[in-house]
Amino acid sequence: MSGGLPGVVRSVEAGLKAGTAVIRYGRIWRLGQWRWQSERRSLTGRIGYEREGELTELWDFERNDFVEARLPEGVTAPFVVDVERGLIAFQLRPGRIERQSFAGAFRKMLNETDPSGIWKVEPFAESEPWWEWQERAARIQRIEIRIERPNPHFGGRREVEALVDGHRARVVKLIFEAYQNDPQGLEIDEFLREAAEQALYRGNLKAIAEFDTELGPQERVWRKDVEGSPVERKVPADPQTGEASPEAIEAELEDRGDALP
Repeated sequence: MSGGLPGVVRSVEAGLKAGTAVIRYGRIWRLGQWRWQSERRSLTGRIGYEREGELTELWDFERNDFVEARLPEGVTAPFVVDVERGLIAFQLRPGRIERQSFAGAFRKMLNETDPSGIWKVEPFAESEPWWEWQERAARIQRIEIRIERPNPHFGGRREVEALVDGHRARVVKLIFEAYQNDPQGLEIDEFLREAAEQALYRGNLKAIAEFDTELGPQERVWRKDVEGSPVERKVPADPQTGEASPEAIEAELEDRGDALP
């Protein structure tokens, strides 16, 4: 990186040192090599963790028998940092690298190399309500609903109440998935509307839908969250590694006009 970079860029450069390792919740997180893209004013790199895996049994040739062992496991996530706007886009690894785990590890790495502890990395969340989001969708592909028995009542949602009480269930999980070749996708009928409302009140809701954009159809995700609807987008990934390219991740940042105050 050249000496003429803005101060914030130089600060991020100083804080991101390849090989930096931090421990969070039993995982050893490491920062891989990164590159400065001068023409796009961004940083690209990878972050990941490793830990002891599940107990397994392997053949030991010296003992001529099976022995118990723990094999290390790990996973990485590519990321792109728009240093001038203070935005980061990264690839989710469901169940392994999520928004909070990525943000926490990235923040700890920056503060590991900068003892001032000034760095903050927080998940960015939109506030678009579920019903507005699904109305804008061109095609809803999948809805996952988790309904917990409410206390004290179901708020007049009789169909959902009949489903839960009729089976004396504590929790009900529902998955609705459209046919791939159906251009209209899922239909939001009265039952699905009630179920979604109940999940928003007490439970969880996640949906995948297709939106019409200037670049063509694009998949987006909405999920219930305490801060709103997290910004998640579907991007092409390598079929062998399952990893998204830095260019695909960076394209998502270019669509956003948000910047830190």
